[in-house]
Amino acid sequence: MPNTSRNTFSVKIQTPDSLVWEGRAESLSSENSAGRFDVLSEHGNMITIIEKKPIEIVTAGGTRKFTFDKAVLSINNDVVTIFANIGVTNFPTKNRE
Repeated sequence: MPNTSRNTFSVKIQTPDSLVWEGRAESLSSENSAGRFDVLSEHGNMITIIEKKPIEIVTAGGTRKFTFDKAVLSINNDVVTIFANIGVTNFPTKNRE
């Protein structure tokens, strides 16, 4: 989805089960293993993992805060996509005797 409003960008938060939130944001702030970061309109493309840290999204209507055990945040051409509550499934292994 292209940027339709100056100084804002699109954000979509998705879990394996549902769409958590989708809308336009003025800024987004969180923290990854390298430290705190902020996202504004026209931010460079990037991908990062966020673990158990708040994701703060500032919109025209106020601030929204989300925290997930693990999330992948992707920025591509002013579209932020957050895949939240992801994990590795434990597959059964054969018992070796």
